[in-house]
Amino acid sequence: MTKNDSFRFKKILSSLDLILLTGGASLILGLLSFSGMYALYPVLSWAYATFILSSAYEGQIYSENIKKAFQKLFRKGNLEHHVAKQYLLAHFPTETEDTDCPQFFKDYKAQLLLLTTYLHRELSEADKNKKERIFNTLQDMEYWFAHQLIHKPKETSAYAKSLQKWLQKEETAQKAAQERYKTLQYRLYFAKGFSLISAFFMGLSSTYLLVEAFEIIPFFAAIPFAFWPMLIIPMSLIAGRAYYYLIYNTVDDLVKNETIKALYQNLREDIKQGWNARTVFMTGMATFLVSLALALTVCTAGTWWTIATQGRPVFDWMKRLPSAIMGIVNPLISGLSAIFFNLLNTAESLELFYAAIRPQENSKTSIKAPAEQPQQSNAMTQVWTHLQATENIWQQLNPFRILLKLTITPLRALLFLGHLGSIALTANRMPGLSQIVSSLIALISEGFEDAHYFLDTHTHTATDNHEQCSYHLLEGKMYIEHAEFQTILAAHCQEESGHTHQDDIPTRLLNGLASPLYLLATLWDVWASQNNASSDSPKRVLSFTQAWNKQRGIPEKEQVPVSFMGSPSMHWQKEQALFLIERHAQQLAMASTGNDLAKEKIEQLHTLQDNIRKKKPQALALQLKNQAKVEVYGKHRFFNVGEVTETERFIAELPERIALRVPAA
Repeated sequence: MTKNDSFRFKKILSSLDLILLTGGASLILGLLSFSGMYALYPVLSWAYATFILSSAYEGQIYSENIKKAFQKLFRKGNLEHHVAKQYLLAHFPTETEDTDCPQFFKDYKAQLLLLTTYLHRELSEADKNKKERIFNTLQDMEYWFAHQLIHKPKETSAYAKSLQKWLQKEETAQKAAQERYKTLQYRLYFAKGFSLISAFFMGLSSTYLLVEAFEIIPFFAAIPFAFWPMLIIPMSLIAGRAYYYLIYNTVDDLVKNETIKALYQNLREDIKQGWNARTVFMTGMATFLVSLALALTVCTAGTWWTIATQGRPVFDWMKRLPSAIMGIVNPLISGLSAIFFNLLNTAESLELFYAAIRPQENSKTSIKAPAEQPQQSNAMTQVWTHLQATENIWQQLNPFRILLKLTITPLRALLFLGHLGSIALTANRMPGLSQIVSSLIALISEGFEDAHYFLDTHTHTATDNHEQCSYHLLEGKMYIEHAEFQTILAAHCQEESGHTHQDDIPTRLLNGLASPLYLLATLWDVWASQNNASSDSPKRVLSFTQAWNKQRGIPEKEQVPVSFMGSPSMHWQKEQALFLIERHAQQLAMASTGNDLAKEKIEQLHTLQDNIRKKKPQALALQLKNQAKVEVYGKHRFFNVGEVTETERFIAELPERIALRVPAA
């Protein structure tokens, strides 16, 4: 097996693991909808429908959240990275062209602006590679800055010393960042512990839920009960493990972003400015949504209590468990888990309303020209103007496109409403409360949470409107207004929410089923476009591929019009090389086998670092080129003799990673 084959194999295993975990998380929600529907209206076909709708719509969301949890748990330095980005956002120098400003900030600013030009475009393969390299460089800068900010390393270069000197002037802010890092560390220890407990009880409760479902579904009911554990135990273990990642990601978001505190401060600032219609509306909406979240939490806990106390255990020993475990502890843990989800969703809903009623603030954060702002409010006019400019009358009257618009959009809406109904059934078994009332609470909550599915609430920021960034070149240097750069930096530092239905599974299935109509619409568009002047005019002659992409809403690939291009300063390249070499040495230090050989490689890497520090940045390219000949890097700690080792690969790829031009042999 070659190294590439090994990498692909690991990637396949990782993808399979993600699919299993997503399936486990979807299973919990789907079966809650299934049992809730059957308890309300005992018809299997309806219960199956709710299971499919809730699982299909939420599956993509769960997948994204589990992937984020992987990154947060297993990517080294993730917490430091978060604190560093927040520090950069709050304290980035106003004037980077000043002589006192460390070179790091100049390099960081240049790379971020360069990355911005590649965002929100359909890129060619070459441009995708450029974007990836720029993004990796930017991340290396952030991780390196985090190390300087949090740990204050003793061995520093002139490049790092200039930054440390600047940080000393902002000593109060640096100490605050270090204290925040320690505080978040302790809070995330709690998050891991709580997620583990939640996962245990979710796995245990899932056995009751699965037994209940098996008793209802004829196929499983026909299987002797003695064989059920062979199916139920693996499914419950996967569901519990998936729930661990979901809960951890949610608590991590709440802790890092201080969501509740931010909402409270927003409301308090509004109230300080005096009571008006907006303040009354937002205060009332916040009170309503928080009350709704608490009510939904109680209903969720009650539903799990009903399942655990009335369900049939899969093993006899589970009957001997103290009643307090499943009757008190389990719903308490389930309720606490639910409140984290619900509070995060409440925060997202309130942010949506804030964005809707503060248009003046949205316009401040956009860097579009003032004359263009009013056009955003009239999407229909924009669409019509675009059609008039780019299509002739026969293209506009495309009957198959009209048919698609009249069928796909309403079907999507109907399926999504069905999804809201299926989610409402996940918390409708609260003792002492009507199933209709508890379902209605969940329905309203999910409706507010998914309001952005029907409303275009996206605020256009600098990163969305790359062509409008007003940076310019003067004597080979780049200039941009600080306020505009702060907008770009804020968009970059903001962690995106994983809750979106724009690319959900049902929509993809609908588009797949409608492929014949898309094909006919494409053929019509190709035929009608032949009447246009040329392939270069706004109303142009279309090829089949162009027409197909147009009908499917796939933007055309475009060449990025970069007005400045190049690598960061040579001093940063030297610092980046030292930083990446140190990280690779740390990975070797954690080797479980071949420790003696790993130590040899580490010593050689440290020797390389010393040599890089002693010489000028201009010598870096030649130094790295000569390292490719070092024999110890090619020695294997395992039995894959003849293949490239990880350290050999790292040394070979390092010049490209730091955008360094290595001299030809």
